[in-house]
Amino acid sequence: MNAARGEVLMPVVGLGTGTYGQPNGTGGEYWGPEQGHNATIAWLKLGGRRIDTADDYASRDGIGTGWVASGVPRSEIFITSKVDPSGYGEALEEFAGILKSLQTEYIDLLLIHWPGAQPGDFDKPIPPCKQGKSTWTDCRVQTWRALEKVFDQQSVRIF
Repeated sequence: MNAARGEVLMPVVGLGTGTYGQPNGTGGEYWGPEQGHNATIAWLKLGGRRIDTADDYASRDGIGTGWVASGVPRSEIFITSKVDPSGYGEALEEFAGILKSLQTEYIDLLLIHWPGAQPGDFDKPIPPCKQGKSTWTDCRVQTWRALEKVFDQQSVRIF
């Protein structure tokens, strides 16, 4: 149970929707929008109510269409998503994209995804909050401030 908002309960078991594969079949199993859609419908049909996704998961759009198509009310589904530690404005922009993609007005749990760069990120541009600095501290602090803002706006129930 959440200490800040005691009425928020998180199911113990959830559907993870990340992938390590590529659309061309390399690197492992690939989850794109179609797999996200089908897995979400199947999960909810089986009684599952917790789904984990992130801004950079290719399956995210399918999760949005899947939960809507399932007929399960949004209030019965616990959705976790994540934003990269990319700074204040960047995190707010990512969050707006998450809401649109998942076809929802709120996220139950929002996390900062990784504390800094990860192996697959080396082709992404370095965010302004990291440029010229040896650590990701400023990026994480700015991103945390963005999470506080969306929490205060009640667009996130837990962060």
